[in-house]
Amino acid sequence: MTFARSELARVPRAGPFHLRRLRVHPTRAHVLPELFNTRSTGVISTFNGIDHYIDLVTSATFRSSLLATGLFALYNVPLGIALGLVLAVLLNQRLRGSASSGR
Repeated sequence: MTFARSELARVPRAGPFHLRRLRVHPTRAHVLPELFNTRSTGVISTFNGIDHYIDLVTSATFRSSLLATGLFALYNVPLGIALGLVLAVLLNQRLRGSASSGR
């Protein structure tokens, strides 16, 4: 199959610049507003820097919720994997009374 030059010009390009823009722009769009204090109307009032992040890391509530999330993952992920493995092995066994494959 051959394409004319005009047909190839219509093919969208996904080069490294376009892929980088897909990753960098959302990050920049969310991190930059967090560096400022805003009023309830959404208007930026003052530059705050990383004070929001410092307050977050030093917060006892944040640390306890991080610990709860870690413990939840520590216990539930291995149990889910083990249960899934056991169910997969049980479902993969040949059932009694099912048609044999000629043996």
